[in-house]
Amino acid sequence: ENGGFELTSGQSKEIRVPDNWESGRIWPRTGCKDIDGRFICATGSCGAAADNFGMECKGIGRERPATIAEFTLSDHAGNDFYDLSNVDGHNI
Repeated sequence: ENGGFELTSGQSKEIRVPDNWESGRIWPRTGCKDIDGRFICATGSCGAAADNFGMECKGIGRERPATIAEFTLSDHAGNDFYDLSNVDGHNI
């Protein structure tokens, strides 16, 4: 998804990753609006000059607060792990 997609109330989305994908993070954004061509959110925003104020975060991370889901798939022992982190605040 290259860092962003919209879900309206009641929607869900299946995210597929390549077999060799090792780890990553996802987080929700809330209160998002298009303001003069800039995608800005109240929480979890990636809206910054570094990503041209777009929906895609382009690897720069997110602004606080944001509840983060972190995934590690097929570690050295073949195990999968996930955790939810509120270390940067929470937004859901």
